[in-house]
Order: sequence, then structure tokens, then C-alpha cells
Amino acid sequence: MHINEMYEESVQNPEFEMRFFRKVYKKIFGEFPYMIREDFCGTALNSFYWVGLEPYNKALAVDIQRDSFDWGVAKYEKENVSSGSLNRVAFLQKSVLEDDTYKSQIRIALNFSYFIFKDRKTLKKYFQIAYNSLPKHGLFIMDHFGGSECYEADTEKRHEDGFLYFWEQGDLNPVNNNCKFAIHFKPDGQRKIKNAFEYDWRLWSIPELTDILYEVGFNEVKIFFETDKTDKKGYSKYKETSEWEPMGCHLSYIVGVKE
Repeated sequence: MHINEMYEESVQNPEFEMRFFRKVYKKIFGEFPYMIREDFCGTALNSFYWVGLEPYNKALAVDIQRDSFDWGVAKYEKENVSSGSLNRVAFLQKSVLEDDTYKSQIRIALNFSYFIFKDRKTLKKYFQIAYNSLPKHGLFIMDHFGGSECYEADTEKRHEDGFLYFWEQGDLNPVNNNCKFAIHFKPDGQRKIKNAFEYDWRLWSIPELTDILYEVGFNEVKIFFETDKTDKKGYSKYKETSEWEPMGCHLSYIVGVKE
């Protein structure tokens, strides 16, 4: 298996996330969105799934490198996905810190990708650009993780179909909340692929992120925490709330609302 394929299988969940984001948008604005922008898109799995939900949906996939996107296109062509769907995904090769004129109703930064910005000035610049790129009635959505366990070095191992997935976290520096992470894979019957993906991040807190979102102009910030309940497909349910019990590790979505 290719490391991109193993990453998609073990890390991403477009079936849940794209449908969840549609529901959140509909609940806030009373209509379903059709245009999404995927920052740090990688293989653009979310974008390809998004355009498959409705025949009028469109997506803009943005990344500073193109190789992973091209791999995603080849994968979907091999799987005989209709060319009509593929043609509704546009790719923009540029830094997310560069302004452009493209507008989308939802802009997403998933898999904690924005943690790459380790100083407040740069993160605020990114949030401001994201805000400016949204039309009236727009959402900027990020996923987030945190909790006391995030301050300790640890490795999580999980069995996937055909391989083992490892998520390794180093010691977190409490002075600046910087930490290094890595993903390893071990395909069945093969040698372990160490450091298939490596990350040098700052673990931002929800209050820090919320403050900056308001500063750049968002009218409201909603937080959806993962609960211990699941839906009929086995996906975790998320609850919007302003209070949550302390946990060793929590997952959430942070939604900036532009009215």
C-alpha cells in the first residue's frame, strides 16, 4: 500500500466530516452550501468526496505542493470516478498565507494542519486571510485536539485493514507548547515505515484560537466536542457547547462564523 493510501484510511474520515459540515452550515444559515475550500489538501480526499455528495458541489483544493494531489487524481481515475466529479475539483498550488480572490462558503483546515504556524502573528495572518476569503454566510472550520495527555510523550498503535498505524508524540515544551509528532506504518508482512509523516507543531489551545478568530472579524465561534455516543454508522457524535469536562485527550471542531 502507498503511504498516502494508508494515511487516508487511518487519519481521514470525509464521509463523516463533509456531511457534518453541511449540517452545521444548514443549521446556521438555513441552506446547504455547495462550495468548499480545503487548505493543506494533500491528496484532496475531502474535496473529491465533497463533489460526490451533490452534482452541483464544487471544491478548491489548496496546497503548496502538487504531488499528493496528482496522486489523488490518479487514484480516483483508476477507481472510475466520473470525470464530471473530478472536473469540479480545482487545484491551487500556493501557500495558504497568500491572498487570492477565490470565494468558498466553507473553508477547512483539517488534520491539525494549522498547528504548523507556531507564532501568533503568523496564525492571525492566516485567520485573517481565511476570513477575507469567505462571502457573507461563510464558515471557517478547523479540527483540534488537546488535554493533559498531550503534554506527555506517547505512542498510539491501532490496527487498520492491512497495516498497523502508529501516532508518536514527543515531549511537549510547556514554555511555548511546541512538540514534534510522527506517523509510522507497518504494512502486513512488510517492514515498518518509520516517519512516513513528520510534524513540528505548536499545540494551540481553544481559548487562544477563539480569541484570534474574533479579532480578525468572525461574528461567532462555535465549539463542537466529541462525545462518547455514536451514530448508526459508528461515527462519534459531536456536541456544540461552551463547557466541557476535563479529559486526558479531547477532540473538537472549531467553527468561525461569518454572517
